[in-house]
Amino acid sequence: MRGGTRTLFLAAALLACGTDPATEVLTLRGETMGTRYAVEVVAPPPGLDRARAGSITERVLARVDARMSTYRDDSELMRFNRSRSVAWFPVSAETVRVVEEALRIHAISSGAFDPTLRPLAEVWGFAGEAIEALPPPPETVARARARVGARHLRVRESPPALAKERT
Repeated sequence: MRGGTRTLFLAAALLACGTDPATEVLTLRGETMGTRYAVEVVAPPPGLDRARAGSITERVLARVDARMSTYRDDSELMRFNRSRSVAWFPVSAETVRVVEEALRIHAISSGAFDPTLRPLAEVWGFAGEAIEALPPPPETVARARARVGARHLRVRESPPALAKERT
């Protein structure tokens, strides 16, 4: 959903729930991870400091960005993706929780959602990587497919870490 559609949907949902249209809505906006965000606080508590709420929101999103962004080469997730090791790779507890949820969604979607799809996205030009040709040569696709598969991803909660069964 595009941002405007999402906002319209949220407004309609709030009205359907009986929210008074005169109710104050505090909207915090910014940019992170290659996109824009909007956080809406309906009926903010009296005395809520808008600047402080914005600062906290930005800090939380910056922490997520540093850990899980695919737009930053230095994020935990991208360092793990580049790793050519099958050893446990230390990550934050937050990253472990997100990967666990991604694997849960993979399971309940019968594999339709696969959080390990990036190698294929790269060869087809959907991951911001430069591509040589479209369609990619079959051998390039085959090499990427060999690196894909949620069943080859392991998660450990304590200490938090991820591992690949193949690289």
